[in-house]
Amino acid sequence: MRSNFKLLFLIAATVAVLAVSCKNEYYKLTAEEEAEWMPYKQKDQLIFASSQGDVDTFKVLSLSKAYRDGYNEFLDAPVIKLKDTVDGNETQGGVYLYKTSAGLSVTARLPHYYLFEELTNKPLQFADVNGLSYSDVIVLASNPLYLDNDTYIDTIYYSKSFGFIKYVDINGVEWSVMN
Repeated sequence: MRSNFKLLFLIAATVAVLAVSCKNEYYKLTAEEEAEWMPYKQKDQLIFASSQGDVDTFKVLSLSKAYRDGYNEFLDAPVIKLKDTVDGNETQGGVYLYKTSAGLSVTARLPHYYLFEELTNKPLQFADVNGLSYSDVIVLASNPLYLDNDTYIDTIYYSKSFGFIKYVDINGVEWSVMN
């Protein structure tokens, strides 16, 4: 009798676990979402030239894809500034795609920009950079309260198709992508 009770309990527990786990869905990034929002590959270099003739180089460290919370897929491309002389939380940027039951969330920033900005709901604009016209640009303008260091970035121009195409530092110097 006791072994029947244990067997029934074990079966009931297994059914309960299966019922709960069946309700969870995997939210996977589609190939279209990745192609639309992730222009980078691992070890890509972004070379920017300033309006004053200086050059700045950024590097995509990796391209990693995994699940967060077991069911929500993400794709991450961290970006660092090469030869950076500043340490801290804001010295790494990147592009981050995250798929949940609420839909797709895309965030991006360059190093020395104070926070990751949500891109998916921002309006697209036209921008001309280095003689090229881009029709899918999102302009990220920082909050002046976060611009207390001369290495900070004030504005980022992000093209859905090409990634970071331009930024303006807090001194008003424009940096345009060369590659």
